[in-house]
Amino acid sequence: MSNIQHIKIPLSLLDRMSVEHARINAQINAMADNPTAYTGEVLKHALSVIQWHLGEQSEQLEVLQRHAHRINCLIDKTDEILSEQEAKQAFTAKSYETLNRQDEQLLRGNV
Repeated sequence: MSNIQHIKIPLSLLDRMSVEHARINAQINAMADNPTAYTGEVLKHALSVIQWHLGEQSEQLEVLQRHAHRINCLIDKTDEILSEQEAKQAFTAKSYETLNRQDEQLLRGNV
């Protein structure tokens, strides 16, 4: 049986990306809450820039998750269609085989 399940994007991978993103964000928030422990205003500004970029990354991750869901739905539908086509081909082959046997019986006069 042919199928295309092996090309699906594993949602667990996206889940791991989300977890890692949350960890990075938590670390940066902890640093931002106590900037004097790290060296002042320059670092505080850098952390705010990093936080902004993480916000952008969050939006991109959400878009990627939506795309992955759509791709996986398309793969499921395609796999369903392939299975239906294979079933039709098997039925057609079986019907052809039956007709050939009937033709042979007619030719031999074994009806």
